[in-house]
Amino acid sequence: MKRLSFRVAVLILVVTLVLPVASAFAECELVVKNAVVYSDASLSKASYTVPAWTSVVVHGHASNSVYRISYKGRKGYIHTSNLTPETLTYTGGKILPKGTRVYQRPTTSSAPAIAPKTLEVLIIGKRGGWTLARTDDPDYDAIYFFVKSSKLS
Repeated sequence: MKRLSFRVAVLILVVTLVLPVASAFAECELVVKNAVVYSDASLSKASYTVPAWTSVVVHGHASNSVYRISYKGRKGYIHTSNLTPETLTYTGGKILPKGTRVYQRPTTSSAPAIAPKTLEVLIIGKRGGWTLARTDDPDYDAIYFFVKSSKLS
């Protein structure tokens, strides 16, 4: 039941924060769910994993359900179900203090990380007590994360 509730919450968040895009994806940046990148278009040989809420560049279709991508200079292929168009609207900036816990999903039971330094972040949206944010700090490669709204200044 908890897992179903979480999936419904994520779906609501995605539907309300991510606008559908009808245009072609060629050369645009997308947000990835935690995903395996493959070395070939048949998705038969795993090459590496891209962490959740990480930007990649899509270079085009390899088939109806597979895109050619690059991430940190590495090329590969990814199933389209792992991609979400980056048509997110930024609502302003905030400061994320050093040492603040951030999460992959809007729940403290998801994988946490600690902000290694004070960062300026772009706010994408808020739901309840959670904020979806992004950092463009070059050390962190445009990472997307959730943080408790009360932790941002």
